[in-house]
Amino acid sequence: MRPFFHCVYAAFRDRIGEYDTLLWAALPDNGEMGIAEAFLARRQRKCKESGKRMCNNTKQKIAQTLRQLMVQTPFQKITVGNLMDATGMKRQSFYYHFQDTRDVLMWICRQEVLEPLKASSLPLTDWILYALKLMEQDRPFYRKVILALSQEFITELDRSVMAPKMNDVLWGGAPRNPGQRFLVEFAAQAATTRIVLFVSSRRALDEREVRDKIQYLLAEVRKGIPIATN
Repeated sequence: MRPFFHCVYAAFRDRIGEYDTLLWAALPDNGEMGIAEAFLARRQRKCKESGKRMCNNTKQKIAQTLRQLMVQTPFQKITVGNLMDATGMKRQSFYYHFQDTRDVLMWICRQEVLEPLKASSLPLTDWILYALKLMEQDRPFYRKVILALSQEFITELDRSVMAPKMNDVLWGGAPRNPGQRFLVEFAAQAATTRIVLFVSSRRALDEREVRDKIQYLLAEVRKGIPIATN
């Protein structure tokens, strides 16, 4: 049957447009997948990708609208109804993606700050500067985030982002005893606190000062314990 499909492909190659790839995919070496199976598989992949894009687009629209509303309205006064009216979408769409407005705010923080930090392998000094710059881009917004989500945001920044980074810097991996664990927790909490205090203030970011302080801290720590270079 394979020669037949090759003839079909050659005859209609110039007319089938987007199904060009589909017909070629329908000609596996083992001959087990036919046109119908290949078409169904392609449609399923496209529907899944399309659904994911639509989901992300809806989330982005809800998040962006919340961000815009927070410019003029205190976060505590923004309801799901207010938010969805501003988006022009049905209220039911909100609960398909989020639990409440606090959930939307944490989603923004994860997308813009927490996930980029987790993915970054920069040395500690550059990494902390990167964290500061991510929030410096819209410091007024993140001041409001800290006021609205102080516990959730600070806890996730500390435990999910800072602590793993400090583990890598201090021990090159997970701490091996309670003393090492305490030092990691202390360093992570200290770094998190300094970042939160910086964002909450109106002080300009002084990169040289940040670098000097981090380098001093690392130098003092290295005097007493062996740590991985990072």
